[in-house]
This record gives sequence, C-alpha cells and structure tokens, in this order.
Amino acid sequence: MPEENEIAQIKSSQLLHARESIGLSLEESARRLNVDKQTLHSWEEGETYPDSEQLYELATAYRRPIAYFFEETVEERMPLDLRGGAGVVPGVITSTIREGLRQFKIYCKLQWELETVLDKAISIDIDSATLDDDPESLASRVRQRISYPGGRRNSFPRLRRILNERGIKVFGLSLPQEIDGAALWHTKYGPAILVNLSTVLQRRFFTLVHEYAHLMLMAHEKKLTSVLCNLNDEGEIEHFCNRLAAAFLVPRDEFKVYLLDKGLRQSDFFNIDILADVAHDFKVSRHVIAIRLEETKEADKGFYWKIKDQFQEVRPQFLRRKKEWKRKKEDVFGNHYTKLALEALKSGRLTRASLSRYMDLRLVQAEGLLKST
Repeated sequence: MPEENEIAQIKSSQLLHARESIGLSLEESARRLNVDKQTLHSWEEGETYPDSEQLYELATAYRRPIAYFFEETVEERMPLDLRGGAGVVPGVITSTIREGLRQFKIYCKLQWELETVLDKAISIDIDSATLDDDPESLASRVRQRISYPGGRRNSFPRLRRILNERGIKVFGLSLPQEIDGAALWHTKYGPAILVNLSTVLQRRFFTLVHEYAHLMLMAHEKKLTSVLCNLNDEGEIEHFCNRLAAAFLVPRDEFKVYLLDKGLRQSDFFNIDILADVAHDFKVSRHVIAIRLEETKEADKGFYWKIKDQFQEVRPQFLRRKKEWKRKKEDVFGNHYTKLALEALKSGRLTRASLSRYMDLRLVQAEGLLKST
C-alpha cells in the first residue's frame, strides 16, 4: 500500500502559472488549499514539494489534470483550425474550452509515453478522404475495411477499440455544450479524437465518427492540425463530416429494409415518438435518423430542417453510485489507455504515485483500480 504522503516532484513553474491563470492570489489559493502561505510559496519556488494528496487538491482547485504539473514547459500552444466551431468566435476561446483542449493534448502525450515505454506503438492506419468523395460510398468502404457493421449493431466501446487499434487515440472530457468534440493530428503524438462527455451517448457516438471523418480529410491533405467542432454548423466541411457519420452509423440497405419491415412512411416521422423509437433501435440520435431519411430519399428534401427544431437536447444524467470515479475514468481514457497504464505499473515501469498522475486519481483510488483488475 503506498504511503499517503508520497512526495510529488512537480515543476514549480507550472504550479505558479496554474494559479495565476485563474486569477488567484497566493493568500486566496493557500486558504482554499488549507495550507499556509509560506508553504504554497515554497512549492512555487521549487524549494519543497506537495505530497500526492496535496497535489490532487491543487489539481482540483486549479482545474488542471495532475499530469499538467509535471510538464516541462508552461505552455505549448496547440494549433487550432476553428472551421465548424459554430458559437465559437475565432480567436476568442473560453477558458473552459481552452483548458479542455490543454487536457486533451496532455492525455495524448501521456498515452504516447506509455506506448513508447512499453514498446507498443501502433502504426497509424486511417483512410483518406476528400470533399469530392460520395459520403455513402465512402462510409460503406470504411465500414468494410475496419470490420465494423454499423446499424442496429452499433457499439461505442467497439468502435473506440477499433480506432485505438488503428493508432487513433480517443479521449472524453466534459466541455461546454456548444462544442461537440475535436480532432487533432499532432506531429509527435499522432491522430486523436476528443468527445464531449456533457452530451448524450448518441451524440457522442456521432461525434466519434464525425471527428474520424476530419482525420480522414487531414490524411489526404497531409495537414497536421486540429479542428474544434459543433455538429450544428452548416459549413461545407462540417456538412460533409455529418453526412459521412450518418451514413457510417446507419447503412442505407439495412435502413431501407428496416423501414419496409416496420411499414413506416415519411408522414409517420413527423411523430417525434416514432422517430425516437427508430433512433433507439439504431443507437443514434433523432437528428441522424432525420438526416438518413433525406439521404436515402425516404423523405423529401428539407425534411430534416422542418423537424429538427422539435428535438430537445437532454444533458446526460449521471447516476451516483459507488466507484463512480472509476466509471468516469473509463469514459475519459477508454479501456486501451487504462490497460497500458496498468501494464506499465505491473511491469515496474510506473509507480503507484505515477499511476495517479497518468489516470488523474488519488493514490487510494489508484490502489483500488489496481485491485479491481
């Protein structure tokens, strides 16, 4: 069992920057952390270090992942291409969004470190795409190549695992609802997808494929960048990614057979409950079904825009239960990342204190995670 007061040798410059970036004075920060001002000053000067539990409290107070405090540099700006970021003014990114993107990049770096130390780097295998491609044909080709059925056999964990196996990192974070996700292709850490956990599961699922579509476009352009997305944006690139994601998740032939078996026609879909039942069967949102009705010519052009305002977005409700932190960490990191971290721990390449850094956990939680696997 690790000692609760194990020392965490953080970068003092990161600690100072984290406090100043949220506008806290030394006195106010010390009061919130329940330590004296001299102790906090000593940490920021690098004269002494907080223990692991104090580091967890610092991360919570400053709204940073634990790994941030071990970074070598204060800031490394992530290139942002804000195309498709409806509701986001170019050059004006809220601190919450910026912090989420910073965490996303840190997690990409940590997974790259784990893969490197374990000698388990995965070759990148991503289809390329252009805006001239037909989304229907492209979706069918991609499904076949990665052996993913789609349709009523849709599975978010399965698709996430498939993307991991092709060298694509996938993380989840709670972000403002005007942002659905992001795609990043880093020169060192490779391609990665961020999904907003503040949206419902069906929307996250759609975002996962939508962001993969962005990576496919990047693969063709050989342009390593990042994209911040809102799925309601009407730009050409976002529209293409939306159409591709809808076609990928709801295959044309299966969809047409389903509608025929159910005896459903366009007039039936103005009944929101019927639309919701179909969406439930395909494990997607009503938005996706409405898009597919148009794309497959089962509904007249413009049907989606006539009905979309009747859809109400519902924030996900998280049930309070024991080990809720474990479930949330699985949503954030996914099974692949967690397995890498635990393998590194069991092989002696990570200490338990390091595991708490890599998983953003308290030491006692890291111990509990180890025992449960």
